[in-house]
Amino acid sequence: MFYDGDAARDTSHMNRLQRGGYFDIIQAQLKFGHLEGNLIQRILGNDYDICWEIIKIILKQDERSCYYVDWVDDSIKKRDLYSKSRSKNSYKGWKNRKLRTNSTYKAYARHMQSIGDAQETETETVKEDVNDKDKDVFTELDFNVIWDNYLKKVGKKTAYRHFKATVKTKQDFENIQKALENYKKSARVLRGFVQDGSTWFNNWQDWIDFEEAERKDIERYKAFGRQEVSNQELIDQMNRVKLT
Repeated sequence: MFYDGDAARDTSHMNRLQRGGYFDIIQAQLKFGHLEGNLIQRILGNDYDICWEIIKIILKQDERSCYYVDWVDDSIKKRDLYSKSRSKNSYKGWKNRKLRTNSTYKAYARHMQSIGDAQETETETVKEDVNDKDKDVFTELDFNVIWDNYLKKVGKKTAYRHFKATVKTKQDFENIQKALENYKKSARVLRGFVQDGSTWFNNWQDWIDFEEAERKDIERYKAFGRQEVSNQELIDQMNRVKLT
């Protein structure tokens, strides 16, 4: 806890250089505690002779002749008390949540047993556990396999969110790899137009079918005043442009 008012009160008689040295001493005290004279000399460095006599006026000395700022000591004590209080309250909160959870679980178990469904519930739980083991779980490491091969690495956080939403099975993972390979060899990419990663991962399914995706891309290109160009001519023209 650092109070600007305390610091301003102490530095009213100092110039800019001396104030800077004073704040360096405060930071050192917050980190190391009370400071010996030789440590203060190292902190101030070449400015020691100019600053020390002025700064020394407002410092206190303990029984070991170490220097300190009194209100900084108070702040450290308050900070420690606050941290201990937070830790204690966090533990109490965790304990209360655990007790509530256990109580809810026991009440639910008694209810299920009273209506004769306890055995059925246990069977369903076993089935769910088996199904969970059969599910494909794709992590950020799997995402990075695809991301590292993408051409324009912009918007990784958003791209990962789209990946988690659309890649649920092994088939999905195989499809997105196929879609990326199709996209990289498309006419659009060859002529230098590459989508941001965050955009492509939102519509990667469009590129599973390469011919369909390429047809849609050509139609969009022709819509901008190039209707007189045939599909094959357009593909040949776009393939002559190299990706820069």
